[in-house]
Amino acid sequence: MSDNPFGELPTPTHAPLDIMKLFEIVEGLAGYVGEGEVTAEVVEAYATKMGLPKGEVYAALIFDPTLVFVHSHKAKVEVCTGRCQLFGGIELVDTLLAVRDGRLREGKTAFDVVPRNCLDQCDFPPTVRTVTSAGTYDHRNVTVAGLEEIISAACD
Repeated sequence: MSDNPFGELPTPTHAPLDIMKLFEIVEGLAGYVGEGEVTAEVVEAYATKMGLPKGEVYAALIFDPTLVFVHSHKAKVEVCTGRCQLFGGIELVDTLLAVRDGRLREGKTAFDVVPRNCLDQCDFPPTVRTVTSAGTYDHRNVTVAGLEEIISAACD
Protein backbone atom coordinates (compact mmCIF):
# COMPACT_ATOMS: atom_id res chain seq x y z
CA MET A 1 0.00 0.00 0.00
CA SER A 2 1.28 3.43 -0.92
CA ASP A 3 1.55 6.42 1.43
CA ASN A 4 0.73 8.60 -1.56
CA PRO A 5 -2.80 10.04 -1.12
CA PHE A 6 -3.19 10.12 -4.93
CA GLY A 7 -2.47 6.42 -5.40
CA GLU A 8 0.57 4.67 -6.79
CA LEU A 9 3.34 6.68 -8.39
CA PRO A 10 3.41 6.32 -12.17
CA THR A 11 5.74 3.85 -13.81
CA PRO A 12 8.61 5.46 -15.75
CA THR A 13 8.20 5.54 -19.52
CA HIS A 14 11.67 6.73 -20.53
CA ALA A 15 15.22 5.74 -19.64
CA PRO A 16 17.11 8.30 -17.55
CA LEU A 17 19.94 10.24 -19.12
CA ASP A 18 23.41 9.26 -17.98
CA ILE A 19 24.19 11.70 -15.17
CA MET A 20 27.92 11.55 -15.89
CA LYS A 21 27.22 12.52 -19.49
CA LEU A 22 25.18 15.49 -18.24
CA PHE A 23 28.06 16.56 -15.99
CA GLU A 24 30.45 16.30 -18.96
CA ILE A 25 28.08 18.36 -21.10
CA VAL A 26 27.74 21.16 -18.55
CA GLU A 27 31.46 21.13 -17.89
CA GLY A 28 32.09 21.53 -21.61
CA LEU A 29 29.47 24.25 -21.87
CA ALA A 30 31.03 26.12 -18.95
CA GLY A 31 34.40 25.90 -20.69
CA TYR A 32 32.78 27.18 -23.86
CA VAL A 33 31.16 30.23 -22.23
CA GLY A 34 32.85 30.64 -18.86
CA GLU A 35 30.89 31.64 -15.77
CA GLY A 36 27.96 33.99 -15.87
CA GLU A 37 25.13 34.56 -18.24
CA VAL A 38 24.18 32.12 -20.96
CA THR A 39 21.54 32.59 -23.64
CA ALA A 40 19.45 30.10 -25.57
CA GLU A 41 21.49 30.92 -28.68
CA VAL A 42 24.74 30.01 -26.90
CA VAL A 43 23.31 26.79 -25.44
CA GLU A 44 21.97 25.72 -28.83
CA ALA A 45 25.16 26.72 -30.69
CA TYR A 46 27.15 24.57 -28.25
CA ALA A 47 24.78 21.64 -28.79
CA THR A 48 25.18 21.96 -32.56
CA LYS A 49 28.96 22.34 -32.35
CA MET A 50 29.27 19.22 -30.18
CA GLY A 51 26.64 17.19 -32.05
CA LEU A 52 24.49 16.87 -28.94
CA PRO A 53 20.71 16.86 -28.65
CA LYS A 54 19.58 20.31 -27.52
CA GLY A 55 17.31 18.82 -24.85
CA GLU A 56 20.27 17.11 -23.20
CA VAL A 57 22.32 20.32 -23.14
CA TYR A 58 19.39 22.19 -21.60
CA ALA A 59 18.97 19.39 -19.03
CA ALA A 60 22.66 19.61 -18.14
CA LEU A 61 22.30 23.31 -17.26
CA ILE A 62 20.74 22.41 -13.92
CA PHE A 63 24.09 21.05 -12.72
CA ASP A 64 26.04 24.34 -12.85
CA PRO A 65 24.67 27.20 -10.76
CA THR A 66 27.36 29.55 -12.12
CA LEU A 67 25.62 29.50 -15.52
CA VAL A 68 22.74 31.95 -15.33
CA PHE A 69 20.15 31.55 -18.08
CA VAL A 70 19.21 34.91 -19.61
CA HIS A 71 15.58 35.25 -20.65
CA SER A 72 14.81 36.73 -24.07
CA HIS A 73 11.01 36.64 -23.97
CA LYS A 74 8.25 37.78 -21.62
CA ALA A 75 6.87 34.26 -21.24
CA LYS A 76 8.81 31.24 -20.12
CA VAL A 77 8.09 27.55 -19.90
CA GLU A 78 10.00 25.79 -17.17
CA VAL A 79 10.42 22.04 -17.63
CA CYS A 80 11.34 19.55 -14.96
CA THR A 81 14.41 17.76 -16.29
CA GLY A 82 15.10 15.97 -13.02
CA ARG A 83 12.86 13.01 -12.20
CA CYS A 84 10.46 14.01 -14.99
CA GLN A 85 13.01 12.91 -17.57
CA LEU A 86 11.80 9.40 -16.67
CA PHE A 87 8.40 10.41 -18.06
CA GLY A 88 9.39 12.35 -21.18
CA GLY A 89 10.66 15.64 -19.75
CA ILE A 90 13.57 15.80 -22.22
CA GLU A 91 11.21 15.06 -25.11
CA LEU A 92 9.10 18.01 -23.91
CA VAL A 93 12.18 20.27 -23.95
CA ASP A 94 13.03 19.25 -27.53
CA THR A 95 9.43 19.77 -28.63
CA LEU A 96 9.19 23.14 -26.91
CA LEU A 97 12.38 24.30 -28.61
CA ALA A 98 10.94 23.33 -32.00
CA VAL A 99 7.64 25.09 -31.21
CA ARG A 100 9.50 28.20 -30.04
CA ASP A 101 11.59 28.26 -33.23
CA GLY A 102 8.46 27.85 -35.36
CA ARG A 103 6.74 30.71 -33.56
CA LEU A 104 9.79 32.93 -34.09
CA ARG A 105 9.84 32.12 -37.83
CA GLU A 106 6.13 32.95 -38.07
CA GLY A 107 6.57 36.25 -36.20
CA LYS A 108 4.46 35.06 -33.27
CA THR A 109 5.14 35.68 -29.60
CA ALA A 110 7.78 33.23 -28.42
CA PHE A 111 8.90 32.01 -25.00
CA ASP A 112 12.00 30.85 -23.19
CA VAL A 113 12.51 27.19 -22.36
CA VAL A 114 14.05 26.88 -18.90
CA PRO A 115 15.18 23.58 -17.38
CA ARG A 116 14.49 22.99 -13.69
CA ASN A 117 15.71 20.16 -11.50
CA CYS A 118 12.29 19.84 -9.88
CA LEU A 119 8.95 21.63 -10.00
CA ASP A 120 7.66 19.82 -6.89
CA GLN A 121 4.92 17.98 -8.77
CA CYS A 122 6.48 14.50 -8.66
CA ASP A 123 3.15 12.70 -8.39
CA PHE A 124 2.06 14.04 -11.80
CA PRO A 125 5.00 13.76 -14.23
CA PRO A 126 6.05 15.19 -16.52
CA THR A 127 5.43 18.71 -15.35
CA VAL A 128 5.96 22.12 -16.89
CA ARG A 129 5.35 25.56 -15.42
CA THR A 130 4.35 28.58 -17.46
CA VAL A 131 5.36 31.99 -16.19
CA THR A 132 3.73 34.98 -17.90
CA SER A 133 2.55 38.46 -17.02
CA ALA A 134 -0.79 36.83 -16.15
CA GLY A 135 0.83 34.63 -13.50
CA THR A 136 2.42 31.26 -12.90
CA TYR A 137 0.71 27.94 -13.57
CA ASP A 138 1.84 24.34 -13.11
CA HIS A 139 0.76 21.88 -15.80
CA ARG A 140 0.73 18.24 -14.72
CA ASN A 141 0.95 15.02 -16.74
CA VAL A 142 1.95 17.00 -19.82
CA THR A 143 2.08 15.28 -23.19
CA VAL A 144 3.69 16.46 -26.40
CA ALA A 145 0.18 16.71 -27.86
CA GLY A 146 -0.89 18.95 -24.98
CA LEU A 147 1.92 21.46 -25.44
CA GLU A 148 0.14 23.36 -28.21
CA GLU A 149 -2.71 24.36 -25.88
CA ILE A 150 -0.29 25.28 -23.08
CA ILE A 151 1.81 27.49 -25.38
CA SER A 152 -1.25 29.10 -26.92
CA ALA A 153 -2.56 29.99 -23.46
CA ALA A 154 0.82 31.38 -22.39
CA CYS A 155 1.67 33.37 -25.51
CA ASP A 156 -1.47 34.27 -27.46
